[in-house]
Amino acid sequence: MLFLRLSIVFIVFIIAFVFYCDYIVTHQFDIKTTQIPAQVYAAPLELFKGETLKKDHLLYTLSRLGYQQTDQAEVPGSYAVRGDQFTIYVRAFDFWDGLRGATKVQLTLKNSHISQLNSLKTEKPLALFRLDPQLIGGIYPAKKGARVFVPIKQMPNLLKHALLASEDRSFYHNWGISFRGIARALVTDVLAGGYVQGGSTITQQLVKNLFLTQQKNTIT
Repeated sequence: MLFLRLSIVFIVFIIAFVFYCDYIVTHQFDIKTTQIPAQVYAAPLELFKGETLKKDHLLYTLSRLGYQQTDQAEVPGSYAVRGDQFTIYVRAFDFWDGLRGATKVQLTLKNSHISQLNSLKTEKPLALFRLDPQLIGGIYPAKKGARVFVPIKQMPNLLKHALLASEDRSFYHNWGISFRGIARALVTDVLAGGYVQGGSTITQQLVKNLFLTQQKNTIT
């Protein structure tokens, strides 16, 4: 009877421990994979009356920002052109000095200069106006780099085969640890007299990157 009770307690403990480990791994993986990078923007194009601005340059800038040319510029991210007059429905953007909501402006070019710049909301001239800047990249401050998570189905087969060939040839056959790879790396490092080859699998590398740090300790 005592043995049965101990067995039940042990089984319950194992089940609880498995669920706990699953929660820790899942939670940590979700945090790491859903982190939002710091976004890096180019300097915004500033518009003001008298500024030198060629029509081709303005069209190019709007195209780079992803603005679509329409007949009426009725939604944010669109613009209309009639001769040298531009009507631009500018998107909302959170600038360093405050949030600027989506708004519609109208400017007129003359001799490669801005001759008029007005807000169509207030119907008053604008002393200065900024287009929303172009996003040029994103970085994770803690890692000092950028990451884009790509589903494996979207990866070219050549890339997947090259990754497996160079990092983990037994990926589909091991359980996350390759003892043969560890032994091979150990022999290679001993014969070379230093670290020249690793024995970790892709699974081990993922665990290291998600749950451990890049700190290395040297034993002297």
